[in-house]
Amino acid sequence: MPHHVYLCQTDDGILILDAKRNRYFGLDHGSASALSAIVADWPTCKLAPPAQQSRSEDIDKAIRHMTQRGLLTARSVRRNSISTGLAPATSSYLREDAEDDCQLKPLVRLRFVASCIKVRALLSHRTLDKVLGRLEARKTARSSGRVLDVSIARHLAQAHIRMRCFVYTAREHCLYDSLVLVEFLSYFNLFPELVIGVTTGPFKAHCWVQHAGLVFNDDYDRVRNFTPILIK
Repeated sequence: MPHHVYLCQTDDGILILDAKRNRYFGLDHGSASALSAIVADWPTCKLAPPAQQSRSEDIDKAIRHMTQRGLLTARSVRRNSISTGLAPATSSYLREDAEDDCQLKPLVRLRFVASCIKVRALLSHRTLDKVLGRLEARKTARSSGRVLDVSIARHLAQAHIRMRCFVYTAREHCLYDSLVLVEFLSYFNLFPELVIGVTTGPFKAHCWVQHAGLVFNDDYDRVRNFTPILIK
């Protein structure tokens, strides 16, 4: 699969994220199971019931359509289907009312504002694919052999939650909020996972920041309803 294409399985089939265009596509079980036997690096799908199996001409049409959109290439570049060991969300640190245990020092405030400005500029001038590539490259270069200090990360995540209400609302802006938090934590050499998850019936996409089973900027009861499609 191209480097900007990410896949995950759901109860309804396969969902595809095109990070270059920030768009999602879906395939039912019939098409998904047929493509798993044809396309290199396609996730292994359970065989669709005979009534749901796609005709060969429908499969050819799907392949042409995906190739035209840049979702498939003549050769596989890398595998972007989710098969990681991301721990299921079991707890969160979303506390809007904790004021006494988090002192907002000037440097913390400055780095938060800088993170907001930087992420706004990145999303305005770069594709999601490029933004994620920058995040991944920085994390690889600076977090090698480094263990994330959860206590410091939780403290700073709480500072982020307290400050964001003065700058933006996280509602309906989960990607921006999560990228700001990741950028903010990187100033302190902390590199948790940025996760994009999806759900169907109806389709929804959501983004949050997590380390092991701890969610930093959302309620775990909410995020556990989403299937991860991208983890950085």
